[in-house]
Amino acid sequence: MFDQQLTFVKKQFQTKMEAIDFLIQKAIESKKVIGGEAYKQSVCQREEEFSTAVGYDIAIPHGSSQDVQESFVAVAT
Repeated sequence: MFDQQLTFVKKQFQTKMEAIDFLIQKAIESKKVIGGEAYKQSVCQREEEFSTAVGYDIAIPHGSSQDVQESFVAVAT
């Protein structure tokens, strides 16, 4: 489920959405997600319902849609 292609160290983001967009784009590029709009919408809806932040600048945003071709974990620090 962890993939080196989806691990990014010392990335700088200005906003939460910038980080989410970046990771979704990388998931699309690695063919884990096709299209991406429905997946992004599901991630944003989940964040609206309840934040996935766990503290210490760590969050685990996630969603589910038919865009997802394979389960994956994308990591950015």
